[in-house]
Amino acid sequence: MDLGLRGKVACVAAASSGLGKASALELAREGARVAICARHEGRLQQAAEEIARHAMLAERLDAENIVEVEAVPLEDNRWRVTIVGYDYLGELSLICGLLFVYGFNILDGHIFTYEPTADRRSPTAARRLQPSARHRRSAVRRRRSYPDSRRKIVDVFTVQPVRGSVSAAVWSRYAEDLAALLHRLQAGEQREAQGELAKRVAEALRQIGSTATPLYPVDIQIDNEASERYTVLHIEAPDTVGFLYEFTNALALNGIYIARVTVESVGNRVHDTLYVTDAYGRKITAPEKQRELRAATVLVKHFTHLLP
Repeated sequence: MDLGLRGKVACVAAASSGLGKASALELAREGARVAICARHEGRLQQAAEEIARHAMLAERLDAENIVEVEAVPLEDNRWRVTIVGYDYLGELSLICGLLFVYGFNILDGHIFTYEPTADRRSPTAARRLQPSARHRRSAVRRRRSYPDSRRKIVDVFTVQPVRGSVSAAVWSRYAEDLAALLHRLQAGEQREAQGELAKRVAEALRQIGSTATPLYPVDIQIDNEASERYTVLHIEAPDTVGFLYEFTNALALNGIYIARVTVESVGNRVHDTLYVTDAYGRKITAPEKQRELRAATVLVKHFTHLLP
């Protein structure tokens, strides 16, 4: 979202972890100059480096290089994956689906969309970017001499291979495949990109064994009060591989725009929080549309629960 903070100075205390760190990262994504402080010097330095790294990745983006992928190995065969790129309708489902194709389960994630304030010299300065594919395509194709004012995403996932371990080389291939899919979105070929990925997902499914397990209830809350701009979905259920891909893909195909997601896994349960609007940037308030959201959530969750 655009809070009009570009160029402002913000000071965040207790910024080495938790809410303070999350606030500092969000302010930096909004374009503010952020000063951070905390008692633990080591963790504070790590937070500062993370903020700087996100900014560096964003600076690399241009009309040809529309996404950057950085993967860092963690303990217990896990990886912290940071993806920075331009924002497109349906992009999140491609990111998550391709992680599934490469054999990764998403353990947690923080997905942000932000809109840098347009420069006054820009011919688009007086217009906010909307989730319109037509507008995004025209913005990408124009050569520019003014600061980049396109909507960007910063997605950070913790993932783990479903089977065995992987080397760092796999992330270079992942980045190339993701860039190819996003270039199709840039060209207005959303359904073609999603169809291409769906074939690869189907092939990956055939390589995974299956066991019969019972279906469990899915807790869904639709909140239009927590955010001034977005409808907030809270989903709590048993963890299932591929759910985030299938669900975000279903939302994208139905014109639901996803601005922010957090994924938190505790044991074998997962709590997903999604900030969404319709294709025109409006909250989802109509009762029939909310019923469709609930039904889609339950159906996709149960579908992925029964996948091999």
